[in-house]
Amino acid sequence: MPQVALGLAEATEPSLDDYDKDRVTRVAAEAYVQAVEAWGLADSDAEKMLAVDHQTWTQIKSGTWRELFNQEQLTRIGLVIGLYDTLHSCFGKERADRWVTAPNRLPMFHGRKPVDAMVEGGLPMMEKTRRYADELLGGM
Repeated sequence: MPQVALGLAEATEPSLDDYDKDRVTRVAAEAYVQAVEAWGLADSDAEKMLAVDHQTWTQIKSGTWRELFNQEQLTRIGLVIGLYDTLHSCFGKERADRWVTAPNRLPMFHGRKPVDAMVEGGLPMMEKTRRYADELLGGM
């Protein structure tokens, strides 16, 4: 029987419009800064992974940035935070925090550091790296 006949509204996933965008941006910025600082990333790498310029990154890092993230930036932040959490679930803190900055022999990284591959490969490589980490966690 169709849902309309039962008077049920069709379920939809919430969009960013359903949330307090200022709060989402503030929390996302704080979480992103904490992750990239734990990993010891250079400012230039943190900027490129988030797709922001140096001035914007400086403001985000200092907590003075008052703009909103766009959907792509929120996706990038979500991938970084997810990767951070997954690595910490798989490894101890020290190894988890070193993983993105250590050379990696996996074919997808070609001996490079995962951070270098993600900076160079942009969003697609960030997604691939996150999927790999999730698969690693699933195999434990």
